Amino acid sequence: MTETATAPTLCSQNDGKQAVNTGETVPLCADCYYRTELARSLAFNREAALYNLASQDLDRMSVIGGSPLLKIPDLPDAYVFNNIKIDHSTVGVVNTANVHTIDVAISHLNQAGKTEASDLFRELTENVVNDQDIDRKNIDEYLDIVAYLSDQAAAAAKDRKKGLIKAAIDELINRAWPNAIKAAVENVTPMLNHIMFG
Repeated sequence: MTETATAPTLCSQNDGKQAVNTGETVPLCADCYYRTELARSLAFNREAALYNLASQDLDRMSVIGGSPLLKIPDLPDAYVFNNIKIDHSTVGVVNTANVHTIDVAISHLNQAGKTEASDLFRELTENVVNDQDIDRKNIDEYLDIVAYLSDQAAAAAKDRKKGLIKAAIDELINRAWPNAIKAAVENVTPMLNHIMFG
């Protein structure tokens, strides 16, 4: 008897990404799930503020006073993976699967004591994904390359695909990127070559 692989559940918002909350009635990818939870938090905060206002109005009209107020939690200021911080405004724009790949590679590099490499990939990722002037297509293509390179950097030196790494670095350096990406890449190119090739 052969096992058949089941296709992953995709996000119901037609973005083609794999759903992370498959046990719920509406499957959502990480981006959509995050935005949904953020919207729920905003709705709760609004309702809590209205409750607090009504409580204060009742206290002013009554002799007893001292009605309890609901604590309104602060919203997180960014979408944070283990190692990479993404601003709220760019969460829906970036491919979080690539960012997750980079984040996992950074964790592996940190565990191996290669903090210079992990810092490099964090910088390459955060500087670009948090820049709102770069269009989505460029960010996605850039993150594809950085995700591949970070994955290769985290691999053992004997398992690295040197020819593909060289081609990816050349693409990263020579492509006609927007200025913000070019600046990020130029700053780290020598260190990137050192990490990959020694």
